[in-house]
Amino acid sequence: MTEPQPSPKRRRRRLLIRVFAVLLPIVVVFSIGEIFVRYRYPIVDPRPYFLPGIYRSDPDIGWELQANYEGYYHQQVERLETRTNADAMRDPPLTAERKATPRRVLLLGDSIAFGRGLAQGDTIARRLETRWEQTAVFNAGVPGFDTSQELARLRRFGPMIKPQVVILEWYRNDIMVPSHQIEAKVFQGHLVDPDSTEEDYKRWRARYVEHTHNPIDWSALIRLGRVQWKNFKAQSKVEERAKTPWEVDETHEGLQRSLAALREVNAWCQANGAKFAVVMFPAREESEVDGPAPEYPKILAEFCKTEQIVFEDLTERWKENFKKTGQTLYLPRDRCHPNAIGGDTTAGWIGEAFADLLPPL
Repeated sequence: MTEPQPSPKRRRRRLLIRVFAVLLPIVVVFSIGEIFVRYRYPIVDPRPYFLPGIYRSDPDIGWELQANYEGYYHQQVERLETRTNADAMRDPPLTAERKATPRRVLLLGDSIAFGRGLAQGDTIARRLETRWEQTAVFNAGVPGFDTSQELARLRRFGPMIKPQVVILEWYRNDIMVPSHQIEAKVFQGHLVDPDSTEEDYKRWRARYVEHTHNPIDWSALIRLGRVQWKNFKAQSKVEERAKTPWEVDETHEGLQRSLAALREVNAWCQANGAKFAVVMFPAREESEVDGPAPEYPKILAEFCKTEQIVFEDLTERWKENFKKTGQTLYLPRDRCHPNAIGGDTTAGWIGEAFADLLPPL
């Protein structure tokens, strides 16, 4: 005798109970994870940005930093305090006492010198000050700048600071885009005007998020998963890029423009009694993966030798450190910016390499 079959209504009820039994623990675990991520991290966003906007337009060099800026740089799961002084430098106030420091070093560069992704006290300039006695290191770095824009900053701040040493941080993207092509460097409305308010920037940010909206971004837990996945994919791209070196020869227009600006920086230093040094930062694929060596460091080194400019290529130091420790000195999903350990380690190398350039006390 066969058992009577349950009615369709009863079967649906049983199915719903089973589905509920499966989904309930998933929802509970997901909710706990969501609450933990929101409590643990002040920000979770795969897209880095400043809030409020840190840049202002400049008729001569394209863009500059906002003066007296107080805000944050949001990067993945971190919110890093960022401030500038009245002279639009990520530096302490440019007081008469600071300008009278026995040893004065002006650091030029892009976002590496600026310290994007680093806390206010972890920038290379601040780390160098802890290594050199009675020395003020003035941070003139601006994200996105190329060598010609850095020359303009030297001409602005040099007469004010009267540095005895000028150090220019050089990275290979200095030769990729002319500084006057603002649209190619400051993308998606990130450049704001001097009179822009925080509310203006938030409205721009809302438009940007809407333009790049992902329906699952409401969840901090899912955003964290996206961050980790992008970090994983970025590492595989590093290995791919290492197989094909970045080909640049002496005829490259951007390289020639950068070298011409370096020559003018050197001329300014010679005319004003300052010593000039260039420090070259390697790309991640050039320092963490064995592959064919690119030619551009040799071209830059030969140029500096001819022009009698002190030159330090950090590539071998970064390689040796990675082989010895297995620890990256770069920010997550980044090819050029040092993390806090990288900034401190690099400051130690620069401090050793250029110590002899400082005037005696």
